[in-house]
Amino acid sequence: MQVSLRLYASDSLKDKRFVTQSVKKRLVSRFNVSLAEVGGQDSWKDLDLAIVTVANQKALVDREFEKVTRFLDGDVRFEVVDRTLDFY
Repeated sequence: MQVSLRLYASDSLKDKRFVTQSVKKRLVSRFNVSLAEVGGQDSWKDLDLAIVTVANQKALVDREFEKVTRFLDGDVRFEVVDRTLDFY
């Protein structure tokens, strides 16, 4: 899953780094996922994350990504601008 976020209260790279680290830690601790920042490094307001999980059934992957999506949609520090889901 690739997610593009628009950060609301980010006025510097330091603010962005704080939100980014917080989101990454919360996602990894709550869900069975790994993630990396894959875009938006030049902008204070934009953050692109690649989120991955592995399972032996597609239904398990769908369920995990649905939980991640609900978690991201519920965070008031940013808006989910785009979401792309690919299966391999």
